[in-house]
Amino acid sequence: MVMKNPDVEFCGYCITHPSESKINFRIQTRGALPAIEPFRKGLNDLMGVCQHVLNTFEVRLLPEHAEGPFLSHGPRGERDGLREVLEALYT
Repeated sequence: MVMKNPDVEFCGYCITHPSESKINFRIQTRGALPAIEPFRKGLNDLMGVCQHVLNTFEVRLLPEHAEGPFLSHGPRGERDGLREVLEALYT
């Protein structure tokens, strides 16, 4: 997402070590633009894309989501496995 910004000349990252929760980013911009601005914009754009994917998933696979999809049961009274997984994620 950061590289889609026309003001960004280079963007790269590396993970310091698999056991550490750290990522090093290198963002080089054109002109005097601080690197934090395209980084923030890229993160916001990524959140928008993730929200779109989630909304599309809910609309296409769970059309009854607005009415509470996790409350419904199968024809024999059993719970839907996908709904149970999603319920765990949402709570």
